[in-house]
Amino acid sequence: MGSLAMLGIYIGHKLYGSFADEPKPEYRAPVAVHAGPPKAEKPAPKIVDETPLLYRTIKAKVTAYCPCTGCCGPNARGITGSGDAVAPYDGVAAATDAVKYRTKIDIFLPDGTVLKKEVDDTGGDMRKAWKEGKYHFDVRVPSHEQAKKFGVYHDAEVRIYDKK
Repeated sequence: MGSLAMLGIYIGHKLYGSFADEPKPEYRAPVAVHAGPPKAEKPAPKIVDETPLLYRTIKAKVTAYCPCTGCCGPNARGITGSGDAVAPYDGVAAATDAVKYRTKIDIFLPDGTVLKKEVDDTGGDMRKAWKEGKYHFDVRVPSHEQAKKFGVYHDAEVRIYDKK
């Protein structure tokens, strides 16, 4: 038999495994290749204050003001009683003896509008009302025209979120 024929037989035996004394090839699962260390999961947001919020619902007078000298007096300079800038207009003035700075409140207007605000200012009318045992909130708006248009709501429902 020629050497070429022997080579064919040898290759055939290797491919089809007809040699009983030879070990079968070992198959292994592919190995995953990583481009680097595994990605870390994003950490959970840090909880700054775990104190649950409770709320109380009261009736209050609700008005609006703008940061002009007509509404805020001759010394108006664009800073609230808590030291915040007046813009954005998301704050409300209150008697801080009754409702502390940074307290969140919801104001429910008769037309179904709910204003979500934070107490960041105070004013003489609010302090005077509190001395009389009444609540008065003054919503900050960008312009004097908007303050006038807002009007006055007597006995509006206000939800005050207090910390436990």
